[in-house]
Amino acid sequence: MVERKACEMAIQDQFILQPSNQFNINGRQEADQGLELYGSPTYGSVTGTVTDANGDPIADATVKLFTANNVPFEHTNTNASGVYLFDQIPAGNYTITASMTGYLTPNNIPVGVIAERQSTVNIAMQPDPNVSTLTIYGIISDTFGNPVEGASVDLFMQTDGGRVAVGSVITNSQGQYLFTELGAGTYIIVAGKFGYLPVENWVGALTPPGFQAVDLAIAPDPNGNTGTVSGVVKDHLTGQPVGNAIVALYLMTGQTERIVNMTRTNALGVYLFGNVGPGNYRVKATVQSNV
Repeated sequence: MVERKACEMAIQDQFILQPSNQFNINGRQEADQGLELYGSPTYGSVTGTVTDANGDPIADATVKLFTANNVPFEHTNTNASGVYLFDQIPAGNYTITASMTGYLTPNNIPVGVIAERQSTVNIAMQPDPNVSTLTIYGIISDTFGNPVEGASVDLFMQTDGGRVAVGSVITNSQGQYLFTELGAGTYIIVAGKFGYLPVENWVGALTPPGFQAVDLAIAPDPNGNTGTVSGVVKDHLTGQPVGNAIVALYLMTGQTERIVNMTRTNALGVYLFGNVGPGNYRVKATVQSNV
């Protein structure tokens, strides 16, 4: 519930009380003391009480005042009675909200500050249903300590039936990731990115509430800058795939050929060579049998 009101004041200064310099009157002298008055500053104040859902005051809550454009302007804390006060606030339109551990931040409440007046805004806060949960966070970096942007971070919970996927996120430009609103359990984190070797971390058993930092370093994949060679071996006459055919991968150096890998086709005639480094190659296939 939000309550707003302005305290009416019968007497207000339109100008600041301006003193003259000290002067002396001796006998029938005529003293001439002109005064220049300065307009009263257009300041007001904002006060109120921060309470919980039961109406009980919340002590030491942070209360923040924003301009009408949601630019932070000032902040303060409530006293033991849940009361806050912003004094000497320039007249104008503002919004206000509060923060306290264990509570949800209320929507910003509009408040108009009037010169020489005090506006009252009472703020009611609701309990955070996720206050008793767990957060796992951290930074993924390379082996030189540089943050890795765009790394995938997968979170698993270890159960009696095996691993259960909990979530998957991508690191930001600072290599940071975050999993929140987690329950108690035994957690495992797996991080990786194309061009790097994946790494796994057994976080272990965690009990909320709490915040668990898990930073991981991923190493470059030595085969990250390699390609693949694949294809299908067929019978020329029938056009049918040839299974169990021998396929050899040759590295070409000029006109010189050197076998660097060998494999066999599967039942569909498909072969595959992985981790093939840069270079010129040739593939040869045949079928042999013992006579």
